[in-house]
Amino acid sequence: QYLGRLNADGSVDSTFKPGPNYTVYSLAVQGDGRIVVGGDFTSLGGGSRPYLGRLNSDGSLDVGFDSGANSSVYALAVQADGKIVVGGSFNTLAGAGRSYLGRVNADGKIDAGFTAGADNNVMSLVAQADGDVLVGGYFSTLSGLPRRNLGRLNPDGTPDLNFDPSPDAGVYALTLQQDGRLLVGGSFS
Repeated sequence: QYLGRLNADGSVDSTFKPGPNYTVYSLAVQGDGRIVVGGDFTSLGGGSRPYLGRLNSDGSLDVGFDSGANSSVYALAVQADGKIVVGGSFNTLAGAGRSYLGRVNADGKIDAGFTAGADNNVMSLVAQADGDVLVGGYFSTLSGLPRRNLGRLNPDGTPDLNFDPSPDAGVYALTLQQDGRLLVGGSFS
């Protein structure tokens, strides 16, 4: 329940049994096949993993990745360098103070150099090939700069001063097209 895997033909992969104990909101597959999982669960793969954890490609718990958050994780994005950007409703990530947004290294430890944050829930993330990160949600500031519900961060977490589309309501979904254009979904008009 809460997390399953399908085979290419659409049948259920009965060998994949990661066993989160509550809702999963976000998944991200790393280049090595490991699966980062975010949501409202407190256990994953038989271990204590509050809101954030990682599975090996077979669905077993990656015991070396123990970041955790203190509230819901809604969005994940794996960057080309293996770092993982995390968004949600938390104010603590991997034991460090992080408001709604943070980044962990590939080993799950906090990336101390990435201090970006928001003033309300982060619901969607996209990592661009150049290292920039698109951030959507319900916020009015992003990394200390006025940004309404959608913004872009440079690879170091500082805000992109030239990107400010300002949708008038929440952004729930983001994805990049191959031509670089951004598709945005939410409750805005």
